[in-house]
Amino acid sequence: MTADVAIEPAGQFPSTIKPFTAMVAMVKFLINKEDTSQVFRVFDAIDGPQTERNFRRFEKLPEGKRIIEREIDLAPILRDRDRLARLPANTLGGAYYTFTQAEGLNADGLVYAEQAANVRTLQVEPARRRFISSGFQLHDIWHVLGGYGRDAVGEACVLAFSYGQLDIIGMDIFAKMMAVKEKLYYPKAPVFACLREARDIGRKAEWLVAQDWDALLDQDLREVRFKLRVGTPTLYNQYKDLFSETDARRREKMLKAAA
Repeated sequence: MTADVAIEPAGQFPSTIKPFTAMVAMVKFLINKEDTSQVFRVFDAIDGPQTERNFRRFEKLPEGKRIIEREIDLAPILRDRDRLARLPANTLGGAYYTFTQAEGLNADGLVYAEQAANVRTLQVEPARRRFISSGFQLHDIWHVLGGYGRDAVGEACVLAFSYGQLDIIGMDIFAKMMAVKEKLYYPKAPVFACLREARDIGRKAEWLVAQDWDALLDQDLREVRFKLRVGTPTLYNQYKDLFSETDARRREKMLKAAA
């Protein structure tokens, strides 16, 4: 049975629990993990009060206040491919550029996916929009910062890392559902342990949504990891090549089937 929690007061993030809606979107994403709009639909359907709590924490911090007051939007910063391409490969921005080029990703992709999902967070007031927009734009940054690939286990680990950071239950549920599917592909790999490791790394790191990412893009990736206390995913790295190679074969199979 679907249970709808009362909507928050005007201007705040909506607080709703719609398990059936979330499950349908989750199944669609598990079938095709390139359909990012389904991720937004899951979070829209399972979003308790934690997002609003995260925003209130954000707006009290110096960097959060600066982002709100100066109306800083991370998407145009990450959209500046010329700047990113000029950065040395060892910088966060250079590594992000290499990662997104290799994977065919860009900042606009997440913007379009959110719009396609038509989620209610598109309607919140400007300060909250800036917060939520920066949050999802950081997803690919966190891939690079944590060293996680775009294989399905890597994606689940980034969600687990995000859960460790933001404590949003939808992220935890989504990561575990992905792990259940991936365990079928890798019965001997410690898939769930990789997620627990990623969650713990996220919890121990600095709170990353309230950082000056524009400045951090220019800095050495190892120094950024050290400064922000982002640990190395030892377990995931042991199986990263296996996850990546298997995922590449699965993608190729899906493309052939779609042709």
